[in-house]
Amino acid sequence: MKGNTVCASLGADAVAAPATVSGELTANSDHWETGKVGQPAQTREPEDLPSTVPGLMGERGCSRIVGMFHRASPKALTRFVWSLGFGGKNVPYTGYAGCRARSEAARETMKRFPPERIVCLTEETVETLYLLGEQHRIVGVSGYAVRPRRVRQEKPRVSAFTSADIPKILSLAPDLVLTFSDLQAEIAAELIKTGVTVIAYNQRDVAGIFAMIRHLGATVGQGPRAEQLAGAYEQRLERIAAHAERGSRPLVYFEEWDDPMISGIAWVSELIGIAGGRDAFPELAAEAAARDRVVTSEQVITAAPDVILASWCGRKVRPEKIAARPGWDAMPAVRDDRIFEIKSPLILQPGPAALTDGLDAIVAALGDNPNEVTQ
Repeated sequence: MKGNTVCASLGADAVAAPATVSGELTANSDHWETGKVGQPAQTREPEDLPSTVPGLMGERGCSRIVGMFHRASPKALTRFVWSLGFGGKNVPYTGYAGCRARSEAARETMKRFPPERIVCLTEETVETLYLLGEQHRIVGVSGYAVRPRRVRQEKPRVSAFTSADIPKILSLAPDLVLTFSDLQAEIAAELIKTGVTVIAYNQRDVAGIFAMIRHLGATVGQGPRAEQLAGAYEQRLERIAAHAERGSRPLVYFEEWDDPMISGIAWVSELIGIAGGRDAFPELAAEAAARDRVVTSEQVITAAPDVILASWCGRKVRPEKIAARPGWDAMPAVRDDRIFEIKSPLILQPGPAALTDGLDAIVAALGDNPNEVTQ
């Protein structure tokens, strides 16, 4: 999988597709099951199969063709495979045996509590489960999960952000799949159709992040530990906010995307306030969809922010390009060279990372030492 990150803060109807991910996972990218009609399935590497097969499976999924295969005769199945434009001695049979097994496995899910086999399709639930000491329950993660760092060596990757390898997820026989918001609604719907239990979180502000931590903790039988974790974060934020009250409150423009320019979502705006700043566009922060947080260059010039924070959804921020925008040279943030990048995994995922390293990055950009502030 290529690319850096796709942001939870961008709505499904964003004006521009941020950080286009090239080479995203196709269906069951680890292997495809094949075989002659009526014989047990065998495994072949994906490069040995025509591209039609991953396309078919990825777009329609096993569940949509299982019924057809049950009803069809071997002769009809052979004709179907040939109609797709491929065939031969070893017909690429698109893994009917595997599809059936996965479909049956899906119907067996959510019979245990706490759930024992969890797939996390966004980063924040992965990090939360690790912090709760429940990482052994995770059987699959998003390809963008990077916290803690060892997750990339320990857990198989089953999705990008707005696309997922449905057959691979089903092969893991999950008790529960965790998704995020409307951005993953189609993935959630596909899994629900196969009988998988899905929880879709939708936190868009700091209070929602705390609620997600507590809810997920209760879901895995770690309610008291989750309460302790969330409570510690709440106390930390209170200490930082109390310290920030002593100083000036610089005006901050947070840029989530550069073309079009998109201002920060609610949890980012709130963290700016906690860190001691003032959001330049607080009236837009409550808008969940990115298209509703688009600002013009003229609006930013008029706002005249003291500090610019940028996090371009996985793309490297170029401060010199921001400074070179027409009419921005007299802006206090540009004049005083106060343009800072915050890495997207730290601030644009509504979970523990934003409450810790993301907030610390804002505090540092505003001129304080995070270590001193949090004492």
